[in-house]
Amino acid sequence: MKTEKEKIIEIKKEVLNIIESKKKNLCQII
Repeated sequence: MKTEKEKIIEIKKEVLNIIESKKKNLCQII
């Protein structure tokens, strides 16, 4: 079982990864 803190940390990592990939995509378009 994962604790709430662990879950939150994992979600934050996923969100950061999505943001980074979107930034890269934006850079490629420009």
